[in-house]
Amino acid sequence: MSKKYATFKEFGSALNPNIKNPLNASNPLTYCLVPSLNSQFVHGSSSAGMLYSNQNASCMAFMSGRCMKEWDGYCQAYVDLNQDTYWPNMGVIDVAAYNNAKNYYNVKPTIGQDLLRNTCYRKFIFVPGQKPTITQFDSNVANSPFIEIYNNEVAVYSFVKDLGNAKLIDSDPLVQKMLENPLVCMDVIGRIYLAYKNKENGIENQIKDSIIEKYFKLNEKALDAFVGQAQTMVPSFQYYNNLYGWTS
Repeated sequence: MSKKYATFKEFGSALNPNIKNPLNASNPLTYCLVPSLNSQFVHGSSSAGMLYSNQNASCMAFMSGRCMKEWDGYCQAYVDLNQDTYWPNMGVIDVAAYNNAKNYYNVKPTIGQDLLRNTCYRKFIFVPGQKPTITQFDSNVANSPFIEIYNNEVAVYSFVKDLGNAKLIDSDPLVQKMLENPLVCMDVIGRIYLAYKNKENGIENQIKDSIIEKYFKLNEKALDAFVGQAQTMVPSFQYYNNLYGWTS
């Protein structure tokens, strides 16, 4: 008898190779895509505690991690189907930046709009030293995939990831969605704008002639006002940071 045993997840994968099938009950999409009662009908009300309610942290982490790689029809369906505004953003990274922008513009995002914001944050913003917790989406299902859950508090200066060039930026559906929904994503837009104004890591060359640069030039006064107040209230917008070598 072999002394090497398969893990629970590996065993489940062998039994169910169709985990990526959006109609397969093991796929997190079947938990997360539609509002709570529909999910309960498929999985039952006891599935991993609160997984049956699609505004939970695991669903938000799964969806934002998935949609940052490819914004497809399922991502858009989540935005369109989830219109409730009374749930907290359980997948938020940098809650101070998120709340600052929401309060500044007096907006009340839907669950679906929170997914767009969270996905943009994951794709475009990097927080030094922050490591996600890796956990299985549904520990009761053998081949349920692993997801990354980040701490929602950010107390250090953040960075904008390499955006590539104008051609890549203009063809990125997430950039397009972000600029089409600026009030929902303003903390992300504002952080990119701050990097642009401070010429961090050559970002002014990356976005040159792109739709982002055009948006910045068209809305310069409003962005200056927003970023100015954010720098006094949001740690990730504060330029002085001895630990990572940044100075004002």
